Amino acid sequence: MKKKFLLLLFTMTISLVSTVLWTTPAIAAFQDISGQWWEQPIVECNAADIVSGRSTTIFAPKDSVNRLEAVVMLNRALGHRSEADTYNMAEGGYNFPSNFPEWGKKNIAFAADKGYISKSGIPTMDPKHPASRAEIAVLFANALKLSADGYELNFTDNAAIADSLKPFVAAAVKHGIMVGKTGNKFDPNANVTRGEMAVIIARLFENGKISPQPDKYFIAKLSSINTTNKSFTAVKGGQTVTYSLAGDAVYYRDGKKSSLSSFKANENVKVALGSDNKVKFLAYTTAAVSGNTNTVTPDPVPVTPPTTVTGSQIKGYVVNVYLDYVTIHYDDDTSQQIDTTRFSSSLMGFARGQRVALTKSGGVVTEITPLNETRKVFGDVVSIDSSSITYKDDDRYERTLDFASNCKIKDRDGDTISYKDVEEDDTVEMELTDQGKVQSVRLKKATSASVSNREGEVTYIKTSGSYRISIKLSDGDEKTYDVDEDVEVYKGSSSKNRDFKDLSKEDYVKLKLNSRDEVTRIDILNVEVVEGEVTALDTYDLTIRVKDSRDKSKTYDVISKVSVLEDSKSRSFRYISKGDDVRLLLNEDGEVFLINILTGSSSNKDGTYSGVITDLDIDDEKITLEKSGKKTSYNLEEDVTVRGNNNGNSLEKIIIGSEADLRIEDSLVTRITITEQEDITIEGKLDKINASRIYLIQDNGTRNGVRHLFILDKNVTVKDAKGKSISLSKLNDDYSGETVIVELDGGEADRITVK
Repeated sequence: MKKKFLLLLFTMTISLVSTVLWTTPAIAAFQDISGQWWEQPIVECNAADIVSGRSTTIFAPKDSVNRLEAVVMLNRALGHRSEADTYNMAEGGYNFPSNFPEWGKKNIAFAADKGYISKSGIPTMDPKHPASRAEIAVLFANALKLSADGYELNFTDNAAIADSLKPFVAAAVKHGIMVGKTGNKFDPNANVTRGEMAVIIARLFENGKISPQPDKYFIAKLSSINTTNKSFTAVKGGQTVTYSLAGDAVYYRDGKKSSLSSFKANENVKVALGSDNKVKFLAYTTAAVSGNTNTVTPDPVPVTPPTTVTGSQIKGYVVNVYLDYVTIHYDDDTSQQIDTTRFSSSLMGFARGQRVALTKSGGVVTEITPLNETRKVFGDVVSIDSSSITYKDDDRYERTLDFASNCKIKDRDGDTISYKDVEEDDTVEMELTDQGKVQSVRLKKATSASVSNREGEVTYIKTSGSYRISIKLSDGDEKTYDVDEDVEVYKGSSSKNRDFKDLSKEDYVKLKLNSRDEVTRIDILNVEVVEGEVTALDTYDLTIRVKDSRDKSKTYDVISKVSVLEDSKSRSFRYISKGDDVRLLLNEDGEVFLINILTGSSSNKDGTYSGVITDLDIDDEKITLEKSGKKTSYNLEEDVTVRGNNNGNSLEKIIIGSEADLRIEDSLVTRITITEQEDITIEGKLDKINASRIYLIQDNGTRNGVRHLFILDKNVTVKDAKGKSISLSKLNDDYSGETVIVELDGGEADRITVK
């Protein structure tokens, strides 16, 4: 019977889901999935109307999926639910046996007529028989028209897979639809459970291989969150849209239930809408926004650790090792869970904090290398005393570690502090001894004891939606911070808490941040700020005369120990010259105590500005242009318009290095017009290169940056950092992840140089 059903599957395509109950209630509160590894995928697929429970409270994740259910789930995962459920079967010739479930006939007929399955196999399908792993692999590989492209299986039980099915299994494995099991076995005859089906379907959606309902189930980038009104604004398809949250909406982050307040602007999220177009499911994801060109790392292949590290490797630390996956903390402070069920050797011997290097080929992890370096762990502080520390790791498990006798605790600047200066929720990095004790603790984010230098002039305030504030620091740099919705605002010695909306541009403030770098308190200080051009300087009597933007001049007294800064470098008062643009800070007596010599690092004057885009920070809402060797930064309006961008007119798709015109209105960039992006020079991290294309990652202030694709000129020149010519294959193998300079000619990569 199994062989007959496999013949039925040979015409199929893709996709997996989790299970079926043929009614679809509002998002179900299943009681038998809580805390399990498949909880989020099940809830996600249920919210997307792909799978249902046995009842409103029971999902039965460990029950086997039968063959009929598998086909129904396939139809729904491909976006054909309504069409398949109401199919008229006019073509005929299905030859259903007398005992075939009536409710499933339309879906089977639809799949047969669409070519997913063979009509001739319907009479012997045995619809209630559990679907095996091999059958599911064939079904999905056919439905998605996936090819193995020479990929060879290396499972220890390869012999158990029928030769005729191996190409389909190989295609399913290669494209991340299915993975091996413990002991590097595929186990082709094992049943697939409902929970496993949900995981596969959610993975296919996240990897961009299916899009069942693009308007109802999609990935978008958050712009702002309003926890009071239960809504958020996100960018989808280049458009900014505001979504309301259903009263029973559920939230997930890193596979665990969360809350709306845990999400931040510029993060990507998976969204499922109900029939009323309200959001009923929201989950954080590192996958690309629906419609964007980004790669998603598929499941890894078997690993045999080598002894050397090459340029194509990325480094990190082991957070936890589990039976079927390992969590890695990368050097950029992101983390990833990597499925290890197909690894040829166990990683159970890796200690927590083990330094490792991961080699990726084409986005796939091919090797995990243990390195002989100091062990480190990372997390958020739960509690600390003189002898130990308890923290939550990247998997949100609490761990307690003892301090070594000579343990040092340091702040972000490397200065030694007391354990009493470390507070709950501070993020820390800890070095471990061979015995697993903490030999050093370093703060990764500011504590309340170390934020006194967050002082500056207010340059931007966002009082709608999620609060934000930008301040110009004493050295002239501008910083933007998220503001807690319950922020306290004080002025002078007053004990009265003012409203955040009472703040004004040019107020000089002191900010207090929590461990998430959110502003929780703002003190308005009695400091006056003056900007203008120096017209006179008296280094003996210590005075300075400045002409402001209204051409009004005034002379100011200067204190004897005045601080003078230029590009964050200390200068003497005598260093200042007539004609310099300066920024003066005056104390309550009207005396200048700090002078910042401005070098064109920022501008907010209305008008149109042209230049080359050298930096884009979407998170901090800033863009930098360079013209005639001078770099100028500008604040972006939240709904800035982009025009003339060949990759798509959205902020996230801008190529850093393009020439552009910026339109400034009310001190904010309201429009970006790309004027040249085909004959330019750009930089980025090499993601992948082949004989015809190069993929670059550019840092644009978002979590994963942006991935750009460029066609290679047929005579492209490739040089290493020493100017030596190298091949494309060597560039890909040895310099993946490294910064390269790409010169475009007519939009094609004409020259590539390793930086």
